[in-house]
Amino acid sequence: MRFVILLLALLAIPAFGAQPPSITLTLLPATTLPGLPVSFLLTITNPSDQPVRFSDQAALSATATTGTFDVDGLSYGYAAHLPTDQMEKCNAEYCFTVPAKSVRQLVFDAGPMLGGNEFFADKRLCVVGKYTMEMTLYFDGPDQMLIPVRTNSQTLSVSQPTGVDASAWQSLLDANDGKCWGTFEWASNGQIAAPTLRAHYPSSTYAIWTSALGPVISSADADARFDRALSTTPPPSIRDGLLWSKASFLAQWSKNALLSERDIDKTIAFSDEARATFTTLRDVAVTDRMRSLATGALSHLYTRAVALDDLRFYAASDPPAPGAVIPRVECVTKGIGQSFTARFGYSNPNRVIKVLQIGPDNQVTPAPRQQGQPLVFKPGDHASVFVASSPGGELKWHLDGSTATVTVDFPTQCTP
Repeated sequence: MRFVILLLALLAIPAFGAQPPSITLTLLPATTLPGLPVSFLLTITNPSDQPVRFSDQAALSATATTGTFDVDGLSYGYAAHLPTDQMEKCNAEYCFTVPAKSVRQLVFDAGPMLGGNEFFADKRLCVVGKYTMEMTLYFDGPDQMLIPVRTNSQTLSVSQPTGVDASAWQSLLDANDGKCWGTFEWASNGQIAAPTLRAHYPSSTYAIWTSALGPVISSADADARFDRALSTTPPPSIRDGLLWSKASFLAQWSKNALLSERDIDKTIAFSDEARATFTTLRDVAVTDRMRSLATGALSHLYTRAVALDDLRFYAASDPPAPGAVIPRVECVTKGIGQSFTARFGYSNPNRVIKVLQIGPDNQVTPAPRQQGQPLVFKPGDHASVFVASSPGGELKWHLDGSTATVTVDFPTQCTP
């Protein structure tokens, strides 16, 4: 029956036009280890003068030494859904449209969580060997006939793990009752398995590919984890996933630093690092989709001006902090002539953070009135929060109704 449908669809192609779409399949990467899924990049060319609309289904066939088989998706059928995040709504269904005389990419991305390419739910792709793979998509023809388009053939090599990779793979098998890992296993148990891989087999390919999985102990821990993985020069598609994960974590930490800690400097530091990472990803990514995601993410990162606006908004809803924050001079360092620098601290008697913007309640005189003093004052006593300079005369920090005044003759000299 399936053969008859395919034959009828093939006969319908001339009715569509003399220039049907073509699809080029690229495996990212083309060599892997058992249990590590790869991504499929489909480059779809539409040479006709009318748009082509592909339906929400794809089929994958694989030829190995044991013969040819239809690769199962997560639903264990021979067809799988196209990636939802790359499709558009066509009436009540999803579809993928390629405009007239244009080229679009469609990516079945394994993703940094290794659970994105549902074809790797099929355990037959876990066996060591070579697989000649072809994918079929279906576009709308006349009279709502679905016309298949088959890609070129590409060979996937699943290599035998050796050395530390063999030990890491055996640990994964032991954790899954001797069964292969695929899309489902990574999605359901990857967060648990990845920390063990990094702890016991840090140099293995499995540990590198799973760097985005597992709990995040701290920002420094996660940053080091991604940098360590990136320093091994992983395949470009894996590199892109690591860059995306690292930058996404940094962007989230930037928001958390402002919302939870009211820390402008930390917010901007995280945001700047995220910006650099997203920019690198935008410039080196191997797929249009990843370049587009990185470009979009760049526009949502904090600048100092936007962060200050948000800080004012958050501070408006902060709990009351009636107690005045008290500034103090801690020491001075003499300069040339009567010039000097002074180091300041403060004490916040409230149990909550207090935000004091630059202005009459938080300024240094004489000008410039902003010399690095904090805007967010945490509960308790805090020493050496900033250093201000003066060409001579009195230097004052006006804060929350109090003033800390210092001259070059202040008795306590700063130690280096």
